[in-house]
Amino acid sequence: NLENGEKTIIDKQASYSFNKGSDILVVHLSKEDPKSKVPGRDLIIIDLNTGHMTRKADVTSFELNKPGSLMAYTVQSVDSLGNGIFLFNTKSGQEIPLDTGKKIYSQLSWNEEGTALAILRGTTPKGKKFRSNSLLTFSKLESDPAVFEYIPENDKNVPAGYVISENARPSFSKDLSVYYFGISKQTDKKEAKKDADPLANVDIWHWNDERIQSQQMKQASRDRKFTYTSAVNTDNKKFIRLADSTMRHLTLSRDGLVAVGKNDKPYISDWKPRKSDYFLVDVKTGERKLIRKAQERTYGFSPDSKNYLFWIDGNFWNLDTRTADLKNISSDTGVSF
Repeated sequence: NLENGEKTIIDKQASYSFNKGSDILVVHLSKEDPKSKVPGRDLIIIDLNTGHMTRKADVTSFELNKPGSLMAYTVQSVDSLGNGIFLFNTKSGQEIPLDTGKKIYSQLSWNEEGTALAILRGTTPKGKKFRSNSLLTFSKLESDPAVFEYIPENDKNVPAGYVISENARPSFSKDLSVYYFGISKQTDKKEAKKDADPLANVDIWHWNDERIQSQQMKQASRDRKFTYTSAVNTDNKKFIRLADSTMRHLTLSRDGLVAVGKNDKPYISDWKPRKSDYFLVDVKTGERKLIRKAQERTYGFSPDSKNYLFWIDGNFWNLDTRTADLKNISSDTGVSF
């Protein structure tokens, strides 16, 4: 306390966060036993005005919204009986359960304004590697929360054998008309045989591989967690696949209402400049419009999401994301870039 010099010491903290205005300090403790398989840890909420401390058990994640008025956190207990997502009001101290059940809640995410919240909820089917997740979102959190649930198993438009992946965080368009998430192909879990011989540690590389072996090894973890960006329209709960094997990478605009995708597969090289084919993507339909082939440098979206900047032959070119018009904006300035 800077006014009276009084100190409060909290041992074994793993992470902490202040809300906006610094009325509340939230501390997530580390595990008592680092080898423990218990997923959750204690969370301490400290009211810095009164010094009052509240302790929550089995917390796996927490996040304050941008205004600092609300905090969401997820719980996972050993027997899964107390699992769920909970909402804590930092002003009143009141808490409500948003959803509970014997499932795993992961990838907690607020929208930019702090008025809506998304979470993945699922379990791992027997013999499978990944969880089978549904998407839950909550809005109108300051009053009576409105719930939106998307279950991919009920949508025939979702590619067969794919699940909403726990390796990607859900996100929102600014107007909450579109929710984004990542999908990945479900695979069988490989069980190690008790009497099996130890596997040989051999690196195999083929001359026709897209990347050299050292690069493959460096990116192996990222490749295993790769997901294809997809979306759901909140008006009709229609699934929209935005990225696939022909266009793996996608950048969403700040308002989440348009996207630019790129395909670098035809140009992958260990020594040539990085190039990609660029597409303007309609996030409501998944429709793509080719903008540039074999493009090297880009500078991304403008803050208002209406423009996307390319560097072409020594000049800046602007893509109007509303009309798909690409225009040179620097050639007549008399300035050399």
